[in-house]
Amino acid sequence: MLEEDVRNEIYTDKEISSKQREIRYFRPKFYHRVFANFIDIFIFAIIFIGLFSLSRLIASNVPEYQARVNELETIRIESGLYVRNDKNELKDIVSYINNDNSNTAGSRVKKAKRAIETFFTYSETKMTSEDYQIVLKDYDDFRLDEKLTYDNKPLFVKDESDEIIENPELVEGASNLSPIFQQYYKLAYAKFIDDHLQGYLVTSIPHYYDLTKYMFNVLVFGEVLVSYAVSGILVYFVPTLIFSRGRKTLGKALYQIGTVDQNLLSPSFLRNLARFSILYFAELLLSLATFGIPYIISFTMMAFSKSKTGFPDFMLKNNEVDGSRTKIYKSVIEIDLDKADTTKKGVNFKTRNFD
Repeated sequence: MLEEDVRNEIYTDKEISSKQREIRYFRPKFYHRVFANFIDIFIFAIIFIGLFSLSRLIASNVPEYQARVNELETIRIESGLYVRNDKNELKDIVSYINNDNSNTAGSRVKKAKRAIETFFTYSETKMTSEDYQIVLKDYDDFRLDEKLTYDNKPLFVKDESDEIIENPELVEGASNLSPIFQQYYKLAYAKFIDDHLQGYLVTSIPHYYDLTKYMFNVLVFGEVLVSYAVSGILVYFVPTLIFSRGRKTLGKALYQIGTVDQNLLSPSFLRNLARFSILYFAELLLSLATFGIPYIISFTMMAFSKSKTGFPDFMLKNNEVDGSRTKIYKSVIEIDLDKADTTKKGVNFKTRNFD
């Protein structure tokens, strides 16, 4: 079996094709394996970023995509919940207000209230009457919530005409209105916009959900996944076809680290394809959805498991070997040719001349 190089153990007397053959392989240094993997990850990241940027550029120039983006932006702006900043970037109104350092607490309250009023005016013409009444009632219930208080006094009360207003008692006699306005902004108006109105925008405004779903599908399936898939193929599969002896990636080729199968031979095309499939589906794709957990597990196996192999090689019983110290064989015939004794003299077929 393959042992640590520091113990100078080797593969020896391995039975291949019903014949004993001595093959010497050494395990590569661990830090070489780590650096090789990091180089592959770095190349993968660079290619992914480039492909993703290119796919974004292509998508943004497709007429259908542009039309839907413009329609979505129009709805957002008309709803009052989004506004363009000085850089012409579309931002949600709460983020826009929070990032504007010139705003006083009072001006933040005014802008947030104006956004809410604009949304009500817009939604009255876009929503069904039932949905619109639900939104109005939700706003009333939200403001009268017992949790909305300042100095043990409610932020909102009902006046003589049964209208909900800001509590006059909080303002009367107050020497500093800024803390009070901050509470109105954070606890009431900004919170209602973020936690309630943004949800109604998605669920109750016609076409908005369909537009956002279209954008999400284009981003995830048309840009991220495609770029991720192509990057994985270019980094973890194509180089193994070029560096077929040992099935090396670019990082492993740099450190001359190769892979051998359980017969101590360079993996065949089908075995290499199986390894890439396990790597791609069990590590790359799952890592994308789970913040790299499968890749971390595979790296941990490479560092601490008895076989010192990552998950794909563990599943296929492959091993990584130091290709700089010994040749990685592709076939049994290569082994026999290398082991043949070429120093022996050939048989002399010349006959003695008796004349």
